[in-house]
Amino acid sequence: MIVYYYRRTDPMPMSYDSIPILYCRTVPVPQPDNTIMASEAAAVELRDRELRDCRMIFIAGFFGLPWLWFVNWYQYRASSPPQSDPMVQVYARRSLAGSMVGLVSFLSYFVMAQLTWRSWATGMMVNAPPDEADF
Repeated sequence: MIVYYYRRTDPMPMSYDSIPILYCRTVPVPQPDNTIMASEAAAVELRDRELRDCRMIFIAGFFGLPWLWFVNWYQYRASSPPQSDPMVQVYARRSLAGSMVGLVSFLSYFVMAQLTWRSWATGMMVNAPPDEADF
């Protein structure tokens, strides 16, 4: 781009025909940096994909797969909001809570089944021991 200007420090220079002299210089036109725009677009795409994946794993935990909640928390526990969507942290914390509820439920079922299986499971078992004295 070419810029025309008068020098303000000098008195108005005149040519022999009494026409003011204009000075000119070339000013570079700033071009958009496509690499920055491409990296910003890639960062936005990465944030969106991270949020989508985190949300899908969180929802999959409700379909009888609470171990996915632990995987989700483990994967996204270190995501910080400046680099990622703040909802990723919300899903990660909820996934941790859901995995702990699932773990407590499983352990309570396991303990209950081990302590009381003789009273309810002998009718279902093919090879149930006949008596406690046989052990």
